[in-house]
Amino acid sequence: MPALARGALTFVCEGKAMTRAWLAAWVLACAATAADADTIRVPGDYPAIQMAIDAASNGDVVLVADGVYRGSRNTNLNFRGKAITVRSENGPAACTIDPQRNGSAFVFNSRETPDARVEGFTLTGASYVEGGSLVIDGASPTIVGCTLENNWAGLSGGGLQCSNGAAPLIERCTIRNNLAGVGGGIYSKNASPRVVDTQISGNRTDIIGAGGVAAVQGGLIRLEGCVITDNTAMGFAGNGGGVQINGARAVLDNCLIAGNRGTLYGGGLIVVNGASAEVWNTTIADNVSEATGGGVYTNAELTVSDSILWDNLPEQIFVAGGAPRVTYSDVQGGWQGEGNLDEDPRFVDGPAGGHYLSHRQAGQPQDSPCIDAGSDSAENRGLSGRTTRTDERPDAGTVDLGYHHALSGGGLNCDAIRKLKTRCKGGAPPWRVKAVVRSRLEPQTALTLLLDGGQPRLIFTNRNGSARAVWKNVPEARETCIESCQDWCRGVSCE
Repeated sequence: MPALARGALTFVCEGKAMTRAWLAAWVLACAATAADADTIRVPGDYPAIQMAIDAASNGDVVLVADGVYRGSRNTNLNFRGKAITVRSENGPAACTIDPQRNGSAFVFNSRETPDARVEGFTLTGASYVEGGSLVIDGASPTIVGCTLENNWAGLSGGGLQCSNGAAPLIERCTIRNNLAGVGGGIYSKNASPRVVDTQISGNRTDIIGAGGVAAVQGGLIRLEGCVITDNTAMGFAGNGGGVQINGARAVLDNCLIAGNRGTLYGGGLIVVNGASAEVWNTTIADNVSEATGGGVYTNAELTVSDSILWDNLPEQIFVAGGAPRVTYSDVQGGWQGEGNLDEDPRFVDGPAGGHYLSHRQAGQPQDSPCIDAGSDSAENRGLSGRTTRTDERPDAGTVDLGYHHALSGGGLNCDAIRKLKTRCKGGAPPWRVKAVVRSRLEPQTALTLLLDGGQPRLIFTNRNGSARAVWKNVPEARETCIESCQDWCRGVSCE
C-alpha cells in the first residue's frame, strides 16, 4: 500500500506497471485513507489544547491526557468552526480545564455543528461576563459527560450561556455550584438547547433570579431526564429558584425539580411574560418561595401532565394570569382537571436518592397512588427503560406519575452488548491491555470499562456500536468489566 501523508501523495510503484485500472484503484484507496480521522494527543503531540485544535481537521479527535490544564492556550478554547472532537482520555474526574478566573473554558462562536464535540472534562474556575465555563453563541456543539463546577459569570450563565439561535446538546453532564447574576447553572437567550440526563444542583444567582436554569427572550429549551435540585435565586428579583421561563418556550420531560428556593416568586418553576411551558412526568417537590408560588408561579401558558406537585411552600401552583391546564397529576390540595389526584405520593428513598414511589413489590408496606395513574403507557412516554421503584424494575403498562429515575449505571442497556474482547501485549510487565466492545447500542453511548490494575476508561460507541479502550503500563491485570453490566466481565491473561 502506498505511503500517505496529510496534504501529499507519495507514489510507490514497487516496480509494477502502473496501468490505468491499477492507478484508479490506487487513487481510490488513497482517498479513503486520507478521509480517515486522526487522533492528536495532548501533551504527546502538542503541549496545549488550543494548539492541538488548531492542527486538527474535520473528523479528527483531540485526546487529552489526565491532568489540570491552565494558561492562555488552555483557556477560551475555540474550534473555529471545525467538526472535531476534544475528549479527555479518562473522564472528568481525571482531566480538568481551569481558566483561573481569566475567561471561559470553551467559546463556540463560529457556527459549529453537532459534530463539534467536547467529552469528559471538568470545567472549573472560569470567570466571564456572560457564560462561565461555556460560551455558545449561534453555534450547536455537543457537550457530553462533563462537569461544570465553581464557575462565575458577572451577568448571566454561571455554568454556561447559549444565545443568538444556538442549539447545543448538553448530555449526561453535571452543572453545580456556579454563580451568576441570572441563570446560575444555564442561561439560554433566544436559543434552543437540549439538555438531557443532566444534574443541575447547588447553583446560585444574586441579582435577577433563575438559580438553576433561565430561558429568556425566545427560543425553545428542552430539559429531558434532568435533576434540578438545591438551586437558589436571590437578589432584588429572586424569581425561579429551579427554572425560569421568561418570554421563551420550554418542554420539561421527566425531570425532578426539588429543594430549590426563590426569594420572590416561583421556588421550583416560574413561567411568565408570554412564555409557554409543557411539563410531563415531572416531580416538583420540596421547593420554597418566600413570596408565592412555591412549586410553580405562572402568568403565561402552562400545561402539566403525568406529574407530581407536593410539599412545596407556600403552595403548589400560583396563577397570576392565564389558565394552566393540569391533567393526570397528583397536586397537593387538589386541582381541577381530568385524572388528577390529591393523595400523598408516598415518596421513598432509593439507589439514586429520594423521590422514588412506594411499591409493595419492591418491599415497601404500601403502594403509592401515583402507580399506573398516568395518561398513556410507559412505552409511549419513552419511560419503559426507567423506574420509579427502589428495586429498579422498569416501568411497564400505564405510566407512573412523576420523575422516573435512570437505572443504575445511567440505564445502560446491557442486553444490547454482544461481545467483550480483551488482549494483553508485552513479553513482561508492565503490560499493554486492549479491550473491544461490540454492541447494538446507539452511536455515542457512553460506557465505562474497568480493569483491575488500571484506571477506569470512559469510552463512546461509534456508528457501528463498537468501542475500545487501551491501558498502558499495567503492572498486573486479571479482569476487564463493563461498569453496570455485571455479566460482562472477561479475564485478561498476560502470561
